Amino acid sequence: MNDYAQYAAIAGLLFGGSSIVAWILFWMRIGKQLSDASEARAMVSLFEAKFATFQVEVAKEYVSNHELAEAEGRTAAQFEGLRAELRTLNDRILQIITTRT
Repeated sequence: MNDYAQYAAIAGLLFGGSSIVAWILFWMRIGKQLSDASEARAMVSLFEAKFATFQVEVAKEYVSNHELAEAEGRTAAQFEGLRAELRTLNDRILQIITTRT
C-alpha cells in the first residue's frame, strides 16, 4: 500500500510539473509572438514612411509646372462657373420673393 502511495505521489509530481512546464512554455511562445508582431509593425511603419517619400518623389518627377498651372486654371474656371450659377440662382430667388410680396 505504501508503494502505491509513493508511485501516486511521483506520478502527481510528474503530471503537475509537466503542466507547469507546459504553462511556462505557452507564455514564452506568446511573448515571442508578441515581440515578432511588434517588430513587424515597426517594419510596416518604416515601409510606409519610405513609400510616402517615394510618392512625393514620383509626383515631383512626373508633374511639371506647366501641368500644375493648367490644373489651377481649370479649377479657377470651374469656380467662376459655379459663382455665375449661384448668382443666377440668387437672382431667381430674389424675383420669387419680390413677386410674392
